[in-house]
Amino acid sequence: MKKLFIFFSIFFLYTTYIYAIPTDKDILRLEKDIANLKKELEFSKNNIVRESFLNNTEFFGKLHFEFLHSNNKGNNNYLLTGSNGVEDFDNIKVKNLKFGIKQQLSMESVFNFTLKLSNYGMKVDSIYLDYKLSPEITASIGQIYIPLSMENEDNGNSYQLTDTTKYYNIGNFLFDNGIGLKIKYINDNFGIFSGVYGNAYNDDIDRINKNIFSFKTYFNPYKEENDVIHVGANYLNGVTNHNKERKVPNKSDNNLNLKYDFKQVEHINVDFALNFDWFNLQAEYTKSFLTPAAIDYKEKFGVSNYYIQTSFLLTGETIEYKEGAFGKVRVNNPIDIGGFGAFETAFRFAITDLQDRKSNKIFDYGKYKEFSIAFSWIPTDFLKTTLQYSRIKEHFIDDLTIFANDNKRNNGYDLIYLKCKLFF
Repeated sequence: MKKLFIFFSIFFLYTTYIYAIPTDKDILRLEKDIANLKKELEFSKNNIVRESFLNNTEFFGKLHFEFLHSNNKGNNNYLLTGSNGVEDFDNIKVKNLKFGIKQQLSMESVFNFTLKLSNYGMKVDSIYLDYKLSPEITASIGQIYIPLSMENEDNGNSYQLTDTTKYYNIGNFLFDNGIGLKIKYINDNFGIFSGVYGNAYNDDIDRINKNIFSFKTYFNPYKEENDVIHVGANYLNGVTNHNKERKVPNKSDNNLNLKYDFKQVEHINVDFALNFDWFNLQAEYTKSFLTPAAIDYKEKFGVSNYYIQTSFLLTGETIEYKEGAFGKVRVNNPIDIGGFGAFETAFRFAITDLQDRKSNKIFDYGKYKEFSIAFSWIPTDFLKTTLQYSRIKEHFIDDLTIFANDNKRNNGYDLIYLKCKLFF
């Protein structure tokens, strides 16, 4: 019995040894299985990374092109505008084309990047990082759009009428954007934006150096989703150091191209809005105090603009309100589901005063009244077409300005816009 037990034990160990030793074929199969498993893991990891990137990435853009007709019979020396001042003017152009990306880097941070294309080429419009310090406080650093009013271009506003007269002719003294730091505090009924900025990415640093401070606030005495009463105010102080000397032109100068830069700008703005269901009313008053960059002019002079505007969404939609500004319209019956879109009508009255009454050295840019009416069709959330008619009335007080206006103190003309805005 003992011998039989020893024999079976030796047989079991020998069999186990023989079958436990892998053959070359087994080794190749095992290596292949390991390689396939690595590929599956790498593919799965790449998919996770790709899906995570796409799920946290937002691509967006805006295209705005328009046809413009003007029957301006006077003011053909471009006192008001660069293009609208041409007699019997017709033009079709792309006014705004932007491409952007928002990338969620973490729960607290978002990277923003926007390119802008215009007649002057392509440029970086904004590139900045948002970091949420708390649920109500966000810090932004980089090249940022500086908030100036409720009609800030950066808020995606898609319904406002074109105001031709608003500081249109005397250069970019209200700064579009700059590289700096902005702090934003937003709660349910109150908001503050405060920032300091320097030169923008595309500024010529060899020519100018900017130092800008801005502060904007608003509150909502009443707010129920998009039904809201809005009251706001804004202050901006910008100082520009010019590396080249400038002189203010006077009446003895023959050159009528009298646009010039400024070394200091103080900008004060107050605004009010009421949005209830399909009705919207908003108004703003802006006063700016400007100091020309010319070495022979030390005084400040004031320019101003105010407007009042109403709009009616005839098909019952409402305008979205977010962080102190009005934005897009969400169409109830878009055409892609068999509807007819949304219809809107709007009215606007604006006065712009660009007359300097303190010194005869400064060219009189005139006083302007603008009456506008517009009708819009919004077939889907991302497309809007508008037909706008505006009547412009100009008044000048300076002798040289009247001479440039064909010896007329007053001038009036019509503008017709056909606009299309595409959001994607």
